[in-house]
Amino acid sequence: MEKYVGIITNYKKDRYMDFTRQIVHYLYGKNVHMYLEEPLKNPEYDSFSILNEENIKKVSFIIIIGGDGTILKALSQIGEYEKPILGINFGKVGFLANVERNEWMECIDKALNGEYTLDKRMLLDVYDKDNNKLGFALNDTVLFRKNHYGVAEYKVFINDEVFADYLADGVIIAGPTGSTAYNLSSGGPVVNPNCDLFIINPICAHTLNSTSIIVNSNDVVKIRFNPKITSVYIDSVEPDIKGNEIIVKKSSLKANFIRFDDYNFYSLLVNKIKNPIVEGEFVHED
Repeated sequence: MEKYVGIITNYKKDRYMDFTRQIVHYLYGKNVHMYLEEPLKNPEYDSFSILNEENIKKVSFIIIIGGDGTILKALSQIGEYEKPILGINFGKVGFLANVERNEWMECIDKALNGEYTLDKRMLLDVYDKDNNKLGFALNDTVLFRKNHYGVAEYKVFINDEVFADYLADGVIIAGPTGSTAYNLSSGGPVVNPNCDLFIINPICAHTLNSTSIIVNSNDVVKIRFNPKITSVYIDSVEPDIKGNEIIVKKSSLKANFIRFDDYNFYSLLVNKIKNPIVEGEFVHED
């Protein structure tokens, strides 16, 4: 049976594409058909095509080489296909890209043989005031004041009932996966990423009522804001938004991550959070 695999690389991490070439050559030797995001320069083998909307439907899984930011960026483009993702960590933390570089061959073999489970992660759909879909988030949707302004006002509704009126630098609406991202650094709670919920967390609220809240995944959150002084980011991507409201609700889509028998979120959390800084040159994560 023919096997098809997609490969997406962060070229700032794998600067000379040496690591990507290793994987391409290895898969070529196993007669695997590959679809790459961009062509390699002068590859020894060329048994691959460019990944696009048509052939992505064929792939068994997608290898993403980079950090968690690379996976988030890729999901914004391929997430609607719900293909299993094998993330190879070239970043600093690696909650999503949890396969380390020295494990890649063993893990790819297991993935090709179907020796894995799928870790299905909840996504959040984001709409504007007119119910036009702006995108979906795995980590979070963040409203944040523009740099040259002071605090801003954010009126939060849960199921059309007013919940809070924050004077703050911003508000985070985090999915369960995003609890360990900006939400964590802003003092929000950490939750198991397989929980069916999401988090509303004000950023530097100028009020005594600055507590984050966990809401049911069936709840619908609406936030009203002043668009002149507030920017909106969906997994760090700023959409073209009209109006003064966004609506956030659970998506029907899932992000599917390949996991192996040794995967444990709690031990990963302890190991990553206790010492997230690594030695070496600082590189901005894309």
